[in-house]
Amino acid sequence: MQISAWPSILYRLAGLALVAGISAGAARAAPADAVPARVFQHAQGEAVIEQIPRRVAVLDLGVLDILQAIGAEAAVAGVPGLEEKYWPEHLKRFNVSAYAPVGDLFEPDMEALKRLKPDLIIVGSRTAGKLEALGAIAPTLDMTVEDAAFMPSVTHNILTLGRILDRERQAGAVAEKLLGQVRRLRGKAAKAGSGLLLFGFGDSLSVQYPQTRFGVVYELLGLPPSVSAAEAPPPYIPRRASGPGPAPGSPEARAAEARMAAEMKKWAEEEAQRIDGVLQREPDWLLVIDRSAAFGERTDAGAILAANGTVTRSKAWQARRVVHLDGRDWYLAAGGPAMLEKTLDQFARALASRNP
Repeated sequence: MQISAWPSILYRLAGLALVAGISAGAARAAPADAVPARVFQHAQGEAVIEQIPRRVAVLDLGVLDILQAIGAEAAVAGVPGLEEKYWPEHLKRFNVSAYAPVGDLFEPDMEALKRLKPDLIIVGSRTAGKLEALGAIAPTLDMTVEDAAFMPSVTHNILTLGRILDRERQAGAVAEKLLGQVRRLRGKAAKAGSGLLLFGFGDSLSVQYPQTRFGVVYELLGLPPSVSAAEAPPPYIPRRASGPGPAPGSPEARAAEARMAAEMKKWAEEEAQRIDGVLQREPDWLLVIDRSAAFGERTDAGAILAANGTVTRSKAWQARRVVHLDGRDWYLAAGGPAMLEKTLDQFARALASRNP
């Protein structure tokens, strides 16, 4: 689907959901256990849900954002067990003892889930591979968003969870509000020149391409990218030996560490060359997501950018058209309406203050 086509399509979809929610509200009198079995589509197929869930275990922060937005927090019984510093500000209400920890963002705690006895489990990209095992405990949905159709995927998740949890009207309103904000910004962003998204981690930077995990920012904002999806290099995946690893501190372990360090150095050098080449196109805006900021190691990647001569020579840097997006939101909790609206507001303010 072309990016230019999806806003009007999804507006109609959200409108239909809103009307359906209003119509259904008057007829809701039956208890939850009397609701007929329903089939819902998700990222890995479909799931049959035989009642309106009252005890939901959630292993994805973006999904928690959606449930909070549609007013379904009361159905949440289990959440990822994270340290306080890793919780995004808008989701800290879930970091309390009222919600059982049921694993982390990567690995579900199967025993904790069995004790919780949820009637629905929801996973995202990091835990999607555990769907089959989790399905033995309770019906399980994969709400992973699609890189190639980000906003349609986000909207589908909002509306689907609204239907599942008896919050159709609220979900329709949330989707409509979010898409309205997107549509208003797109008209302005289309006239703002081009943009380049950089990802910071440690002392390194990398270019982010459209239709990738972070490159969905271009679609969200409606900012024409200065790079194309076709230019994206193969992802860097460290080579790991199969079977048990070498003993820590052994010659084999030190050799493996040296090999990985050499691979990382080579990749970083190649990425620096790519950044040099892309910045020669003089994008009008630089957008930045920083992994180190996601874990509280620094506020943003400003110092890394300032140390890069190619970046500081660019017209975008010199015109102060640099926008640091919330690293914790994008690295740990992408896909929820609150964090997306925050990003939309931030870029709208940047456009208003420094038009190219």
